Amino acid sequence: MNKIQECVEKLLEVIREDSAYQRYLACEEKLKSNPELKKQIDEFRVAVFHMNNDDTQGDLYDITDEVENRYESLRKVPEVNAYLEAELDVCRMLQQVQSQFRNGIDLNIPNV
Repeated sequence: MNKIQECVEKLLEVIREDSAYQRYLACEEKLKSNPELKKQIDEFRVAVFHMNNDDTQGDLYDITDEVENRYESLRKVPEVNAYLEAELDVCRMLQQVQSQFRNGIDLNIPNV
């Protein structure tokens, strides 16, 4: 195994041991006992993903309102919010790592 791969494996190990990831895993484990709730959460996550990544759907404000209204009762469930907050924390952590890589390696890519 080369040095880069070894360091990547170490980084993955540290991320897996991080409290944010451990909290995410604990939330996932709790949801195993309620597959219908997990299904609803996943539907919400897909809707939010499409809302944020599909610019062909229409006015973002209208779409946001529609998603918020459709999932309003779901967002009132404490386990749902705990799961979504834990997931967001992990995503932010991974974004920071990715940003540090992007900023730490100069590829001299021209601005378009």
